[in-house]
Amino acid sequence: MTETPRPSDFGRVAEDGTVYVRTNDTERAVGQIPDATPEQALDFFIKRGQALEVEVDLLTQRIRNGALNPEEARKTITGLRTTILEANAVADLAGLAAKLDPLLEVIDSQAAVKREEKAKAAAAARVRKEEMVGQAEKIAESSDWSNGVQKYRDLLDEWKTLPRLDRTSDDELWHRFSTARTTYTRRRKSHFAQVSVAQEEARDIKEGIIAEA
Repeated sequence: MTETPRPSDFGRVAEDGTVYVRTNDTERAVGQIPDATPEQALDFFIKRGQALEVEVDLLTQRIRNGALNPEEARKTITGLRTTILEANAVADLAGLAAKLDPLLEVIDSQAAVKREEKAKAAAAARVRKEEMVGQAEKIAESSDWSNGVQKYRDLLDEWKTLPRLDRTSDDELWHRFSTARTTYTRRRKSHFAQVSVAQEEARDIKEGIIAEA
């Protein structure tokens, strides 16, 4: 049965008090602790290594829980890997850095899910926007002068909540929607202008009748 390496297996203290960390087949100096025994000096840098282990564990939990978006997660992994391999600490630094590798597969999987969700949302948004354009054009052709304005407001509010499509499609649909609303507005103004003229004419007729009477 293979013994689990202890943190102290990855470090040593030289006669001058310099602490070294072993990484694979090499070693490098990580520092000195003035007025400390070799055991104290080694323990100081082992605790630094343990702090890095905590960071790796916390990052692992955050990524697996989806707390970071894929791009941010990759940058964090790259930064932490560099920190570990260059750390002035005593631990299995190479092994600790290797613990980050499986997280890249998790990120790739999460990114694939997000792409699929985004594609589905875009497809649903396209269908809904096409429906809304159809509704807007139908209102533009109607004579619903009482409720049309509010209907356009409701459609516009909903439009703002939907994700954008590709620029060409989104601009084309918005142009149709906007054109329909403008058409309706002009027709509505024209209608009420005609009503106003008719009312003026009716009033003039009534006043003429009264004057004759």
